Amino acid sequence: MSDSADITFGSSAIEVMSVSVQLGLRNFLILQSAWGDTPKEWLNYHCLSARLSEAPRGITYKSNPQANETSYCRDHLEFHLGAAASIASIDVLEAREIGDMESVT
Repeated sequence: MSDSADITFGSSAIEVMSVSVQLGLRNFLILQSAWGDTPKEWLNYHCLSARLSEAPRGITYKSNPQANETSYCRDHLEFHLGAAASIASIDVLEAREIGDMESVT
């Protein structure tokens, strides 16, 4: 689940700044990318973080909803991989930018 995403028709990639992977009823893996830039040359970079949480990031979530309520209370984007599918790995892409005075990976 993600509170926002960039999806291009025909592409096999989905770009998100954060994603919440539900591991259990109140157990989520939160992967988040924070954008920044270097102080001198303003080279762009992203800092990736991973943490466990009781709720998805950026999505209002009720773990025990009433009979007439849903668990998710705000708009979100959710991907269903199928009943037999499970996440086996997550690929983290890397790029390098080299400036005159600074560089980022």
